[in-house]
Amino acid sequence: MALLINAASPQIAGVGPFTGQAHRYGVHVRCHSGAGCIIYFLYGLRAGQRPGAHPDYQVPEII
Repeated sequence: MALLINAASPQIAGVGPFTGQAHRYGVHVRCHSGAGCIIYFLYGLRAGQRPGAHPDYQVPEII
């Protein structure tokens, strides 16, 4: 989220948190044109948690 906020793009009007029923966590990006998009987080880590500590966070070798 900090990347979007600090990018200083003239198209971005605001960035904020998003929570929904199907996807629990995400970021809502609002543009000056009135358009918007939602970026969903598939996984979230708590502070100090290592990504490799849980099998759900393993990155596939082939993408």
